[in-house]
Amino acid sequence: MNMLNATRIAAIAVGLSLTGALAFAAPGDSRDRGKNDNNAQQQRGNDQNDRGTRAKKQQQPAATDNNRRSRQDRDSRRMNDNRRDNNNDGRYQRTNDRRDNNNARRDRRDNNWGNNGQRRTVNVQRYKRNFNSERRFRVSNYRQPYGYSYRRWSYGQNLPRNYYARNFWLMNFISYGLFAPPPGFVWVRYGPDALLIDQYTGEIVQVRYNMFYT
Repeated sequence: MNMLNATRIAAIAVGLSLTGALAFAAPGDSRDRGKNDNNAQQQRGNDQNDRGTRAKKQQQPAATDNNRRSRQDRDSRRMNDNRRDNNNDGRYQRTNDRRDNNNARRDRRDNNWGNNGQRRTVNVQRYKRNFNSERRFRVSNYRQPYGYSYRRWSYGQNLPRNYYARNFWLMNFISYGLFAPPPGFVWVRYGPDALLIDQYTGEIVQVRYNMFYT
C-alpha cells in the first residue's frame, strides 16, 4: 500500500515537472518564431527594395538616351532653321540687287527716252569740237581691246563698240576737268585721248587729244 502511493506520487511529480517545463518553454518558442517571421518579412522587404533599385538603374540609361536624342533633334532642327533663314536672306538679297539694277537701268533709260518710246533729242552741235587738251593727267596704262592700234579720231565718226565698253568710261570726268555729258552720252578714254560719244551708237561728238599720259 505504501509502495503504491509512493509510485503514484512519483508519477504525479514527473508529470508536473514536464508540464512546467513545457509551460516555461512555450513563450520562448513563440518569441523566437516571431523574431524569425519579422526577420523574414524584413528580408523580403529588402529584396523588393533591391529589385526596385535595380529596375530604376536599368531604366536610367534608356531615359538618358532619350534625352540625348531629344537634344540632338532640337539641335538638328535649329541648324536647319538657320540654314533656311540664311538661304532666304541670300535669295532676298540677290532679288533686291537685281531689282536695284533693273531700277537703275530703267532710271537711266527714262532719262534718255520719252514716254512714247522715242529717244530724247539732244542738240550736240555745240559739243562738236576736236582740240588738244590744255591739261594733261597722269593715269594708269591703257588696257586696250584686242587688235588695238591708235587712230586719231574726230567728231562725226563712229567709235567701234569694243572701244567704248563700260570699263573705258570716264566716270570721274570732273577730276579731269570735263563737263557732265548730256543724257545718252558718255566720256570714254581712247589711249591718250578723251572722247565724248553717243553711248548707244558710238558717234563721236567731241575729242580732246593728248589728255592722258602714263
